[in-house]
Order: sequence, then C-alpha cells, then structure tokens
Amino acid sequence: MDHISKLIPKTLRKHGLLDEAKASLAVFHAKKWMEQKLPNLIEEIQPRKCQDKTLFIEVAHSMAAQECQFVTSDLLTHLHEECGLSQEVESIRIVRA
Repeated sequence: MDHISKLIPKTLRKHGLLDEAKASLAVFHAKKWMEQKLPNLIEEIQPRKCQDKTLFIEVAHSMAAQECQFVTSDLLTHLHEECGLSQEVESIRIVRA
C-alpha cells in the first residue's frame, strides 16, 4: 500500500493538476512568509500567482514595491531551501495593481 505522500502527487499528475497545485503551494508559502517579514504592508503586498516559473507579487503603490524589492531575494531563497520549490519558482516579478 502506498503512503499518502506518494498518492497525492500521483493522483494530481494523473488528472493534470500537479503543476497548478505546486503553483498554489508557492503562492501560499510566499503569503505566509510575507505576513511574517512585512506585517505592516500585508494589505499592500499580495502574492497572486505563479506562472511559467515566475511568482507574481501585486503591490498597491510604489513604496510597497520598493519594500517588496528589498526582500525578494530572501523570499526566493526561502522558497528554494525551506519549501523545496526550486524547480517551481525561478524568479519573482513585482507588478502594480
């Protein structure tokens, strides 16, 4: 009998949903990390989607974009090392809302 950690990816892959699940996981981890690192700007900075190995972070104004730019390398390192998403997220892009 297979362990559940092996069944879930197998089932997602079978239904063509594995990439979407990994992208959603990357956005989830990015939101959680930003809530801890930038709690005062969490309303203005929101990770929205992961597409073509790029995590898109939506910002409300230029000050939020500048603050976000300072921590993007740390976030990318966190996603690669702590979350194991090095193949899913290769870059981070900041976009204005």
